[in-house]
Amino acid sequence: MRLAWFTPAAADTAAPTDDLGLLIRALAPRYRIEAIDERAAHDFVWRQARDPYDLCVYELDNTAAHQYVWAYALHYPGVTLMRSLALPRLLAGVRGPRTSYPLYASRLVVVAQASTADVLQSDYPGARIRAITPGVEPLSGPADEIVESLRWPVDGAPLTDALAGFAAGRPVIVFDCTETADWPSIDPHDWQSRTPEAPICVAIDPRDEAHSRRVAVRRLREDRELRARLGAAARVWWETHATVPRAAAAFAQVLEDARTLPPPAKPADWPAAIGDDGMRLARGLVAPLGISDLRLGG
Repeated sequence: MRLAWFTPAAADTAAPTDDLGLLIRALAPRYRIEAIDERAAHDFVWRQARDPYDLCVYELDNTAAHQYVWAYALHYPGVTLMRSLALPRLLAGVRGPRTSYPLYASRLVVVAQASTADVLQSDYPGARIRAITPGVEPLSGPADEIVESLRWPVDGAPLTDALAGFAAGRPVIVFDCTETADWPSIDPHDWQSRTPEAPICVAIDPRDEAHSRRVAVRRLREDRELRARLGAAARVWWETHATVPRAAAAFAQVLEDARTLPPPAKPADWPAAIGDDGMRLARGLVAPLGISDLRLGG
């Protein structure tokens, strides 16, 4: 399968937290992957017309570097890796619930957490959403060094630094939020596990960040047995859920499923401008000539 992979920068496959770079490297033996950055995107349309790709993959995040991806993701339905739910600034001037646009314009959408997928599926019925835990490699450094993965707001982003900390068997501190809801954790106020499973991290309340963080860090630094216990459970959890081969196998299944799927049915309030591929005028001009299929000459 030949893939057009829209990514704003070359993947740094050396970084243990670069889940997308590691994913591409793992998929490369099986698929022909062509990276499409902003400069290469200018040639995508005529290349797609002459020799269509089997499938497009889009990395979509709330950064200026990802802004160019929108024009292609909305008009060439493929697989969208939604790296953030905070997307409004990328669609300045477009009205409506902007999060719905990639969900309904894509054959399949992939998010990093099952909890995020559940929320989106509830809010946007009919969209096709899959959750794939990012595959990472272990962080380097001392085994008992504390990893503080305290991004806020998370907005559905993959917490790859925390996952790589799990892989290294290191104690990890995260926020107690939707994105970490499925991770067995300890509450630093009473040091009790929130779930029957062995805890793999300490989850602090973002409303009490400064105090809870100090309490968590102090206890982890002083309690070697707790650090070891969390690290050992975290390593087992990573081996079960977040290795690169597991992520690659799950994403390969997404690619196979998406290859023959049309995008889902659009909602009734879908903006007409979102579905306009820019060829309406050209089609109108050539229609009297009996031409219905516009393609670039080879």
